[in-house]
Amino acid sequence: AERLRASMAAVETALGTTRRTMEELTTRRQEELSKAVHDEVLSREHHMTRFAKELESSWQGLEAKVTRSREEATTATANVVERVRVLEQRCATVEQDLTNHAAAQGEKLQAIAERSASVAATVDAIEVSVKSTDVVAHTTGVKVDELAERLQAVEKDCRAKVGADFWEPQMEALRRADQRFESKLSQLESDVMARLQAETSQRNGMKTQLQESMRSCLEKLAPSAGNVEVVSPARDEGALVTPRCTMVRQDGAATPAMAAPQSAGGA
Repeated sequence: AERLRASMAAVETALGTTRRTMEELTTRRQEELSKAVHDEVLSREHHMTRFAKELESSWQGLEAKVTRSREEATTATANVVERVRVLEQRCATVEQDLTNHAAAQGEKLQAIAERSASVAATVDAIEVSVKSTDVVAHTTGVKVDELAERLQAVEKDCRAKVGADFWEPQMEALRRADQRFESKLSQLESDVMARLQAETSQRNGMKTQLQESMRSCLEKLAPSAGNVEVVSPARDEGALVTPRCTMVRQDGAATPAMAAPQSAGGA
């Protein structure tokens, strides 16, 4: 019984020691675990705080970027609107300039057409005058021929019916009158020829001036179309033909540009 009691006391003592040891170990482990949990919680809190600060900084930076982008977009939109307005103004100005240029070009073309018509009318009048002078000269020549025939007939009659002592003075007077008439006729012919030559040179000068004027006008109207060649076509005797202008392009092809109207007498 004493031995059993001693064994029980030893077992109780061992159990007590073991329990104290286990309690101390449990307490120490609990403290270590609590400390580790506390440290982990603090670390997580610090990490979350830092993450929140970084996220807030990121959001602030993103908001600043969005604000700056919005401002830049607003400024760019305003610039685009201003440029569009300026471009519309420039387009309106260019359109107005083109309209004015087209109107001025039309007026110039009308003035050139009027001048060409007036020059053609002047040339037609000159040629009509030349024709009338030719008709007068021809009529005068016919009358002179008739007078000469009549004079020959009178001379024949005088030789056949009248004596020489009667008709010789009259014939001398007639010869002198004939000489005066022939001198006047020669003077008239020289005057007519001089007038014809003067009118011919004046007509050629006016034709040359008309051709130069038409060439310069067509060169001003179509500077990039090529060279302008004024061709005077072959004319029949008694026909009134006005010059024609031909534009020679850079590839060598000839294009009729303008022809002055012909008169009714030369058609």
